[in-house]
Amino acid sequence: MPFISTEGRAAPSTLSILLYGAFGTGKSTFAATLPQPGYLLDFDDTAISYAREGMQWWREPALWDRTLPITQRWDLLRKELQSLRDGTIQGTALRSIVLDSTTSLARMAMEYALALNRQRGPDGGPIWNVHRSMVRNLVEEVLGYVLAFPGIRCVIAHSELVKHEITGEIVGQVNLPGKLTVEVPSMFDEVWLASATKTKEGMRYEINLEPTGWFQARSRLRGFFGSSIATVPNEWNAIINIMQKKGA
Repeated sequence: MPFISTEGRAAPSTLSILLYGAFGTGKSTFAATLPQPGYLLDFDDTAISYAREGMQWWREPALWDRTLPITQRWDLLRKELQSLRDGTIQGTALRSIVLDSTTSLARMAMEYALALNRQRGPDGGPIWNVHRSMVRNLVEEVLGYVLAFPGIRCVIAHSELVKHEITGEIVGQVNLPGKLTVEVPSMFDEVWLASATKTKEGMRYEINLEPTGWFQARSRLRGFFGSSIATVPNEWNAIINIMQKKGA
């Protein structure tokens, strides 16, 4: 049985990243810099961020066509994810997959849950202990397919401020349905927080790799490179180059 090797400390070809933060903090901008060709699960309809010159991102428009019934769209999504598990599409080897974002994924999952189970509460809306449970299972299913992809996996989520149940402190967390808020981050190698700061020179967009303020983040990749740096530019190659320079 061979020892685990860190020889060369090269950029990883397979890694799972949960990138979260407030709206407008450069999450999609970062994801568009991941190794390409890649596949974009564009739940937020942010394809314009990935459509710049030189970028190679696949996207299946039928998945997001709201003129189609939600049951048909979800069936298309499931089949597309199943086909991506071998890391190729139409004979092209993919290097990355991006899900942008979990907020809209959960919204689509609720639409699907309501179509599958037509029960309604007294107000005509979802029955939360029924439909919310379905949403959780549907979101977990999609994340499972994404994490099975043999390359760089990046899931984009939004952040929210909540009151801690025990201490009463206002804390930041990933905005996901129910207990997925706690469970999903543990599924990923990297949990990164995107931030935007206004400076005299303009906006500065960064990725935080360790806990900051109310928010939680962590980086196993940083430990692999032996780096102590906590904040990096929101660009994939820049992050790898900085970590390698800071490494042992």
